Amino acid sequence: MAVQYLNINTGFDAPLLPITGPSGGPLIGSNGSPISYQAAGSRWFVSPTLGLGVAEYFSKFVRLELNGSGFAFPRSWTLWDTDGSINLRFGHFELGGGVRAFHFKTSTNGPFYIRGTMIVPQVSLRWYSK
Repeated sequence: MAVQYLNINTGFDAPLLPITGPSGGPLIGSNGSPISYQAAGSRWFVSPTLGLGVAEYFSKFVRLELNGSGFAFPRSWTLWDTDGSINLRFGHFELGGGVRAFHFKTSTNGPFYIRGTMIVPQVSLRWYSK
């Protein structure tokens, strides 16, 4: 069990939408200023997460590790992260390589919501004292 804090800042622009009218002049909004399609937003939340990890030792020098955690409230926010790696041990050092993934979704009940999934490769180097 863990607690995670997530802060998301985002921006949006639609440069392909028209900003000029049929006469060639700029489109003017109801407040008298030129129309802009730029928007920005920010959301944050704190989430408890429940997780599970598994390690399989194929030999004294080769280990497979899989970890995952997450939590969700229906019609609200979702958060999960996972990683998997193969680790090779050489004396006091361990070299690992694998994949890590992270997903979030803010509440759909708000004025806007943000969601995203990121998947990246990972490389690790560990040192053991014994």
